[in-house]
This record gives sequence, structure tokens and C-alpha cells, in this order.
Amino acid sequence: MLSQMNGLLWHFYIRYQGDAANYKRLLLQLQNPRIEPGVLIELLNQLEAMTFLLTHQYESLVVTVLRIDWVSQNIEVQKAYKSLIVSLVSAQPTYLHHVLHSLVVKLSPETFLQSSPDSSNTAGNFDGCLITSFSLQF
Repeated sequence: MLSQMNGLLWHFYIRYQGDAANYKRLLLQLQNPRIEPGVLIELLNQLEAMTFLLTHQYESLVVTVLRIDWVSQNIEVQKAYKSLIVSLVSAQPTYLHHVLHSLVVKLSPETFLQSSPDSSNTAGNFDGCLITSFSLQF
């Protein structure tokens, strides 16, 4: 499945105008809450490599990626997501508003408490997520 998704991602970019079915299939895969972490990391990494190509015509893809529930994912997914949004804003500053809105929504205490997989230490999880999300390494 991973190789199929890899090919689909590049196929989507190359043939976006003429292949709406594959584009919609990619968006549906990204919206799947049960997507395997390894697959999600690979897709996020591929998108990061393509951020300079993600102009305004790919806004629906960017918005879909920003809606991914990365807060409840493992640390590797969180790191891949963070790396993607940093690259995205650097390469395409027009998405800054979408990225900031997404971060505010995902990191608000109410949303975080609803998506936290470990409710026994939600305050610690929230603080850890904030630290993970905002500790950029240059």
C-alpha cells in the first residue's frame, strides 16, 4: 500500500489537472483516521519535499493535511508534521494563515483533551505536545 500511495502522490502532482479521481483518492486517504503511522510519515515527508510546488491550486490538499489529527499520533508523526508545516510556510508563505489556524485549533486545550489518547496525564501530554510542536531545531 505504501508504494501505491507513493506513486499516487507523485502521480497526483504530475497529473492534477486531468486526474481528479486520483486526487480525490489521495485526499480521502489523508482524511482516514486509521492511516498507518508509517504511511502517514512517508506521505508527510514526500509533501515536505514538494512544498515549493504546492501553490494555491493545491489549497485543498494543504487544508486536508492541516486537518490531520497529529496531536494523538506518536512522536515520529508529530515530528514529520512539524517539519512539513515549517517547510510549507517557508516555501509558500501564503499558507501561513491556514497553518496558524490549524495550530490554534489543534493545540487549544479543548481540542487537545478530546484527541489525547492518554487521559490519565492530559496536562502533561498537552505540555509535552506544545514542547514537541514548538521546539524547532535549526
